[in-house]
Amino acid sequence: MTAERGTVPPGERVRVHLTQEGLDDLAEFAPGLAMDGTLVRADSDQIILRVSVVDQTVGIMTRSLGQDLTIPASRISRLEQREFDRRRTWLTVGVGAAAMAAILASFGDGVPNPELPPVEEDPAGFGPVRAAISLVLIRAR
Repeated sequence: MTAERGTVPPGERVRVHLTQEGLDDLAEFAPGLAMDGTLVRADSDQIILRVSVVDQTVGIMTRSLGQDLTIPASRISRLEQREFDRRRTWLTVGVGAAAMAAILASFGDGVPNPELPPVEEDPAGFGPVRAAISLVLIRAR
C-alpha cells in the first residue's frame, strides 16, 4: 500500500522505491529500484531505514545484522507500507487445500495388474489382526 512519509509509524516494515539518483547512491544496499526495511524515523527531508545486511546463524539461532541508512526525500519515488492481506492469504490457503485434496483423491484403487494374482479377502475380517500376530511371531523367533 502506498503511504506518505508522515503516516507510517516507526518500527513498521516498508518498501522504499528509489529514483535513479537514489539507486546510484545506494547501489551497495539496493539490488534494484526498491529496498525493504524497517522504518526508524521519517521527516519531511529524509527517512532512516534499517536494512538487513547479513543473517548470522549460530547453532540453531539466527539473527539479522542490519544497518541504518539515511535516505534523502529527493531520492525516494514512492514509499509502501507492508501489510497483511487476509483475502489473499485465505485464497492461497483455499487453493492449497483444493490442490492437496485433488492429489489425495488421485490415489484411488487404480487399475489392477492382470499379471498379479487376485487378492483374496478374509471372510471373517481378521486380515489386519492376523498380520499383526504374524509380525509379533516373527519378532519373537
